[in-house]
Amino acid sequence: MPEEAVAEGLIGVQSTRFGGVSGPPYDTLNLGQSVGDAEEIVRTNRERFFRAVGVDPSRIAFLEQVHGAKIVVASEPGPQGEGDGLLTAERGLFLSLSVADCPAVFLIDRRQGLLGLVHAGWRGTCARIVRQAIDLMGREFGANPSDFAVGFGAAIWPCCYAVDESVRDAFAREGWRWETIARQRWDGEWDLDLELANRLLLEEAGVEARSIVPSPACTGCRDDLLFSHRRSGGKTGRMLAVLGWRDE
Repeated sequence: MPEEAVAEGLIGVQSTRFGGVSGPPYDTLNLGQSVGDAEEIVRTNRERFFRAVGVDPSRIAFLEQVHGAKIVVASEPGPQGEGDGLLTAERGLFLSLSVADCPAVFLIDRRQGLLGLVHAGWRGTCARIVRQAIDLMGREFGANPSDFAVGFGAAIWPCCYAVDESVRDAFAREGWRWETIARQRWDGEWDLDLELANRLLLEEAGVEARSIVPSPACTGCRDDLLFSHRRSGGKTGRMLAVLGWRDE
């Protein structure tokens, strides 16, 4: 988390693959409930994780993630329908997303205490989901982007994220300058930098560059630490990103 956003009672975490009871290919702390792992094992893993980070799982708000750009304002825990971004002004409510390559973007309004958590896969990034989240926080709560601190969770870096012309063309249709966020490879594909693309969106929205903290590790490189959907060919576990204020 950004250092200036750290405050008493704020929890912003992303799990790793360690500390659970799942066997391969979900070893060991798989927190995903729809990847093929046994339900009772995932339940045990989730209990361990939430206990370790000090979060009551009954206070979690979560989405059916669809790799889109829909953002939901959550006022109570439980399922929030389809979407890829959650916002809240409620203390004691924790936002949660499932990830295994796509960046989780943690948004903290340092003045009002508003929170946002965004799943920024390539489709959501292309549709500018992070910018939409910040704009919605402004409309709903009067948030000012200059008050924001932002952190990226562990995600796939361009060194491990080659995409083809169909992705390039999708970004071009949405008005992106492709050459600023991707580098062409020897084989004709492109190394796409999702974090850079989202950083550009944040800065365009008015978030100060010094208030944005980069991803700590590449999911594609760190097989020893993190789950990666792409590296594993789709058969792997999921990590959770969680953001909220303790209600104390």
